[in-house]
Formats: sequence, structure tokens, C-alpha cells
Amino acid sequence: MRCSDCHTENPDINKFCRECGAKLILFCSQCQSEILPGDRFCGQCGNQLTVTSAPTQSPELKEGNEIRSPSPESTPLSEGERRQATIVFSDLSGYTSMNERLDPEEVEAIMSRIKVEAAKIVEGHEGIVNQFVGDEVLALFGIPTAHEDDPVRAVKAAFEIHELVRTISPEVEERIGAKLRMHTGISTGLVVTHIRDHRDGNYGITGDTVNIGARLASQAHADEIMVAPETYSLISPFFETHPLEAVAVKGKTKPLIPHRVIGESAVQTRFEAAQIQGFTDFTGREQELTVLSACLEKTLNGKGQFVTVLGEAGLGKSRLIYEFRHALNRSAITVVQGRCQSYGKSIPYFPHINALRRGLNLRDEDTPAELHEKAVFNVLAIDPSLEQYLPLYLHLLSIPSETYPLPEHLHGPELAYAIQKALAAINILNAKRKPYVLVLEDWHWADEASDLALKHIISVIASHPLMVLVIYRPEYGSNWGHWSHHTPLALGALDEQHCENIIKAVWKTGRLPHGISSLLFERTSGNPFFVEEISRALIEEGKIQVENQKAVLSQSIEDLSLPNTVQSVIRARIDRLDRHSRELLRRASVIGREFAHRILERISSSKEHLTGSLEDLKSLELIQQTRVMPEAEYIFEHVITQEVTYETLLLQKRR
Repeated sequence: MRCSDCHTENPDINKFCRECGAKLILFCSQCQSEILPGDRFCGQCGNQLTVTSAPTQSPELKEGNEIRSPSPESTPLSEGERRQATIVFSDLSGYTSMNERLDPEEVEAIMSRIKVEAAKIVEGHEGIVNQFVGDEVLALFGIPTAHEDDPVRAVKAAFEIHELVRTISPEVEERIGAKLRMHTGISTGLVVTHIRDHRDGNYGITGDTVNIGARLASQAHADEIMVAPETYSLISPFFETHPLEAVAVKGKTKPLIPHRVIGESAVQTRFEAAQIQGFTDFTGREQELTVLSACLEKTLNGKGQFVTVLGEAGLGKSRLIYEFRHALNRSAITVVQGRCQSYGKSIPYFPHINALRRGLNLRDEDTPAELHEKAVFNVLAIDPSLEQYLPLYLHLLSIPSETYPLPEHLHGPELAYAIQKALAAINILNAKRKPYVLVLEDWHWADEASDLALKHIISVIASHPLMVLVIYRPEYGSNWGHWSHHTPLALGALDEQHCENIIKAVWKTGRLPHGISSLLFERTSGNPFFVEEISRALIEEGKIQVENQKAVLSQSIEDLSLPNTVQSVIRARIDRLDRHSRELLRRASVIGREFAHRILERISSSKEHLTGSLEDLKSLELIQQTRVMPEAEYIFEHVITQEVTYETLLLQKRR
């Protein structure tokens, strides 16, 4: 049997391609039932067969159930790339029983429903469904666009797909004598990927990661999610897991130990995970902490403050805010936090809703009746005059109410303005009871409605004891206006001494090997998160050993590998660039950390976009211009950025 993906010949007994891991079971093109090699007609629907291996694209769905694959124009992968990706193989248990006992048309309707809803779930977490093959879903995270938390997104999507099928199962269980359940294998690692078919935008993926994911899916029991060791290491703080018996994977010399994912933990962010692991000493941000304290003092004196904290991922924005909040007298000051999510951008007012839920003490486990009662009681406890806004708060919180229905005439711009006024009112009246600090994190992921609401709040706080603290990254195109009560803070890199303090804290030692501090400082460009992650990796890999409170170098670290946690941050940032800027960065990475305009122009694939792309990369602080005359020269801001960009290139493209 020839694989339709990589064209490798496989024995007829194989279920997966021995070269690329694609599924090889044959399917009827009419009803998607499994068929055997040599069959001339489908045993389920009688369709005359043209025998091929598993289709490379999802079956056509009727109007209204369309599943769209990303088009080549909308994806970064204009050509093959080496990428770190998370692969999800999810199969349906009970599919064979369903085919045996139900009419093929009914099976098709059920499968179409599962496929459409599964695709929505995956896309909701910003992954893509690459293939639907019979009873199997193959989803990709990190292709075509990387995110810092792709493995976490993949597992969350798998849980939701499992829940979807559990809700559908009761409709057919009695008739087929079996329960419908998914069983899933998830793996993370290096793959080579390319657009396989320019008609439907599906991706060809090759690599050991694919084989492992397929193998785990085949081993997982009904309703079980199994993750490979690499995936486990990246999701472990965010999920409850259980180690399983070792699994042999064809082509690997040693069996691997997968983990069953049981459910989500209470940890939601990388910062919370670091807090559980234990913080290193707070270092290098004392000046910024002093500025925040001065702004708070003005707030306590009734002069509202708007403070923004700007910095790249890993520079310590969340840690700075934590230290600031930790020093507050919580009995005298109210602090409420709202957080944006990268995949919550499609939900209008998401960070404000998040802050509102926290401020009103609403919990996920509350029943609808409890949510309504608590929301109404706690809003009126702030100030009875807020009753006029209760329909808006309940609308934002998605709490149905017969007592406080949303007026029918409110929609469009009128509704948006009413929500802005309501959000400003509850924050200001909270501050009248007790000085109030509203912290809004990850604002670079905020939706437009949230942004407009925030700017309305900012415009009315100057004479109230209310401090609004907004944290964001450079990719947010901030236009805060010129408020006299605005204090901007921009976090830069740490100096070498502060980086050395972090290394000593991670290694729990007061003495470092000669030159190690300078090496890590140069490698990370003073990014504290990168310093910490690489320091931990050196201990875990056994390259550094601590003896009698002295760190000893046990092997060469010239070829210092980057932890996935560091690479994912950089890859995500690169993938957010527009197509021309990203391609220019890739070509510049081949030249080296430093590159001349003349050479870049010679190898550029889009000379008409060269100047604009260079300006964009400079404004985002991915590169710096180091010389203007006699010719322009540039340097990557961080050597790590150049390395990660270079690593995405196929070996043949690096020459």
C-alpha cells in the first residue's frame, strides 16, 4: 500500500505509514467506512470502490457544515519549514459498532456533526484540523502559527473534543450497544512541514513526532488522553497527570513513558507555574518598583493614576507587578486583576469581564441562580446607584435575568457606549469605598471593545483614588493619548550582575564557574526569563553540578541548546510578523547576527517591501541599525532570535 502523503510503500498489514506516520487504513469515499485491501465494493453502502489510501483532505460537508482549511495566502508557510509543533491524533471508539448497526446516512450525519464541532474547538484554540480520516481527527498546534503555549492549547482542545463526543453518545448508545468515546495521543517535537495541496491548504508533516502521536493514540483507551514525555514536560504545571507503563515506538531504541492527562490544575499562567516552583530573588527592578510606589501614593491622595508597563516576553513585567502588589496593605487597598488571553481576543470585553467576575467574587462552580444572586447583591453593596447598570453587568457576565433584562433598544454603538459607562462607574464607585488598583495583564491580546472601554475609564479617573495598571508587549500598537496622570514604564534588559544573581539563585550557590555569567548574559541579552530557563536546563542536563555550594562545569557548554520554553516565546513572536517581514528575518538569519543592507537586498525575495520590513523589525526591537554610512548595517537584537529564526529553515535552504 502506498502512503498518500510521502508515497512510501508499506505492507498491507500496516495501519500507519512506516515513514511519516500517516494513517493507511482504506476508506470508502461515499460513507467513510473502513474497507479491506482488494475490496471492489463497500460492505456498508455498496459504493463501487477506487482503492486508495486514506484521503489527504476532509470529506466534503454540506452547506452550513463547511470546514475551512487555512489558505496558502493566509499562512506563514509559503515553503517547507522545520518547526516545533504539537500533533494531536484523536480516534473515535464505537465507530465500527455504529457502522454495523446504523444506516450509512445516519453515520455520515453523526460524523459530520463531530467533525464540524471538533474543527470549531481546535480553531478556537488557534490550532488547525489538518485531516479528517474516517473516525480520526488530526490536529496541529504550532503550524502554521506558533504560540507560546501550543502544547497546553492542544490538550485543552482534546478535552473539549472528548466532552463533545460524550454529549453526543447517549443519542446512539442504546441502538449500537456501545458508547462513543474519543481516545487521543499528543506529541510535541521537531517536524518538517509544507503545504501539501494548494487547493485545500492542508499540510504535509514528517518526523518522529508524528509517529509518536499516532502510536499513543493507538494505545490510549476510550476517553483517555496520552501525552508524550516532551509534551508532558511542557504542560505538567497546568494539568493533573499520571505516568503510564512504557510504550515501544517503532524506530526508537528505547520505549517512552507517556502520561495520562486527568484534568486541568489550578495553574493558568506561566507566572503562576513559576510561583509554585519558587521564585528567584527579585533583582534589577528596584527603580521601577519605586516609580509604582510613587504613583500609588498619588492615588491614595485622591489623584487617579494610569500606569503602563511595557516589555518583551520574559523581561519580568508580571514579577514586578507581583512584588508591587505583595507590598500593599490589602486591608486598606482593594486590588482586582483582569487578564487577557491570546485565544480570548474574539470575546468582546474579555479582560473587563474577567476583572468583573473576580471583583464580584463569582466562581466557576456557582450555579446560574447563585451567580445571579451574588452578582446583584455584590453590585448593590458597592453602591445602590449601580442598579441602573445591572442589566449591562449581567449581560457581560452572560447571566440570564428576568429581573434585569437588557433593554431591547440597546445595540451597536449605543450598547458599546453604555457598557463603557457601566464599567467606569463600577470602578470609580469601588474606589470611593476604598482606594482601588485595577491590574490589566497581557493587554497586547485585548480586543477592540475592551481597548475602547479602558480608554473611557482612563479619561474619568483623574480625580478619584483609582490606579489603573496595564501590562503589555511591544506588538500592541499603543496610542494612549497625552494624559497628565499617565506614567509609562518600559522594562529593558538586566545587566550582567543582575543576571549573575539569577543564576546563583537557580543553582543555589554563591560561586560560579569562570566566565559562565558572561556567557549566559551574552546568550540571553539580559532577558531574566531566558537566563532562568537556560540555567535550569543546564542543571537538568547534568552540564552543571553543585558541590559544597559551588557550581562545577561537568561538560562543555559551547553547544548550548535552548529549552523549548525559550524557543516557543521567540517563535510565537516571529510568527506574528507579516509575511514580508518574517521572510526578510529568515533570510537575514542566514547571513548571521550582523548583516549589511547590500547583502540583504541581494538575497531578498521582495525588494519592494525591503525598506518597510526593516523599519517594522526595528520598531519591534527585533533588529537594531548599527551603521548608516557608508552603508546601512544591522544586528539582531538578541542572538537567540537569530538562532531560532535560522532553525526554521530547511537544511537545503541554509546553503
